[in-house]
Amino acid sequence: MNRLFRKFTPLILIAATVIFTLLGIKGIKDRKAFTQTTATISSITCDDAVGDEDSNYRVMVKYSVDGKEYESELGEYSSNMKEGKEIEIKYNPKNPNEIITAGSFSVIMYFGLAFISLISFFVVILKRIR
Repeated sequence: MNRLFRKFTPLILIAATVIFTLLGIKGIKDRKAFTQTTATISSITCDDAVGDEDSNYRVMVKYSVDGKEYESELGEYSSNMKEGKEIEIKYNPKNPNEIITAGSFSVIMYFGLAFISLISFFVVILKRIR
């Protein structure tokens, strides 16, 4: 098992690097294709009564596109979000129900994970050379 793991580790790390890089590139393309608008947080619900940092929050926002009202789930939560607060979002003009926050860091996260995977690959390779 250990030998098999050592054999495939570089391949797994390179595959992870490629996947995270492609997700980052897709995120950049999505951001360019999406249109920015202002939304209002309509509700914030929590999956449990505790409401701590381990809880899953569902944030719903209302916004208008070409005079039509939409309400969609934001997909992320921050402790500074409050019902009634206005936030900047981006929506897909082809499907206005598909939204992301204007300041979303998912693209940076994917490129960061790709970088970590690549560095890990080189560390594994250098250990094998020595």
